[in-house]
Order: sequence, then structure tokens, then C-alpha cells
Amino acid sequence: MVQSPTQTLPASGFVMLPRLHVEALAGRGAVPPDDETAGTIALKEGFLRGLGVQPRNAHVLPIRGDSMYPTLKSGDVVIVDTSVIDVLEEGLYTLVIGGMVRAKRLQPLAGGGVRVISDNKAEGYADEVVSRADLDGLRIVGRIKGMLRQLDGD
Repeated sequence: MVQSPTQTLPASGFVMLPRLHVEALAGRGAVPPDDETAGTIALKEGFLRGLGVQPRNAHVLPIRGDSMYPTLKSGDVVIVDTSVIDVLEEGLYTLVIGGMVRAKRLQPLAGGGVRVISDNKAEGYADEVVSRADLDGLRIVGRIKGMLRQLDGD
């Protein structure tokens, strides 16, 4: 539910999450704009807590591209837990690398590096490795804990 300009208070039990203006590309990435917020989305606080996300640490971000298919599809909106900024275990994350915002599966490597994984191997997306020495060029925005997806009509 996108907040209308006249609606300022969510219904009881709901929280308003910022919807970032930039899209996380499941592909090559997007440059984040200066004004990152493009409105808000109301979600049930209990839903977020069920995902293990504190509402104050959450934002939503649309996905564009097919490199994470079938896990994430273009048009999905992911729920990001911004309190998770280290890759301690494999999972889906939003990250900024080379100035580009991306949604990828990250896997910690022995020695301190990170493997950046695209789930869509059928389309030829290759994994990337960020060595420990190059980690300064990678910023974890947060861990993807959930998503909102519109079902395809048949």
C-alpha cells in the first residue's frame, strides 16, 4: 500500500517504511540518486517482526533485472534490514559496489573476501569475487529479509 499525499498516519498496527527512489538492479547495478526516498509503504509491524526486522531498521526497494531470477524477479519490492551490514553468512543483500546499487546473493569466503552471486546461471551471469583487499569498495546496505511480489495473471 503506497501512502497517498494526504495520508500521514498509518492504521493501528502498521508502520510506514521508506521506499527508496533507486532500484536495486539484479544485473549490473544502478547509481543511487541524491534524493533516495520516493514515498513510503505501509506494512504490518507484526509481519516485519516475523521476518526478524525491527521497523526502524527497514526500508523497501524495487528490483529491476533478471540476474537473480527465479529468487527475485524484476518488479519485486524487497524488504531490507539495514542493521545487517556485514556478511557473516550466505544470504541475499543489497549492496553498493563501484557506485552501483545491486541486489545479490553474498557468500563470505575464507580469508575475508566475498563472493557476489547471481542466481540466474541460465542467462550467463557469472559470480564475482571481491577480495579482502578490495572490500573497501563494497558497502553492504542491508540484508534482504522479505519481498512483495505481484502475481502474474494467467
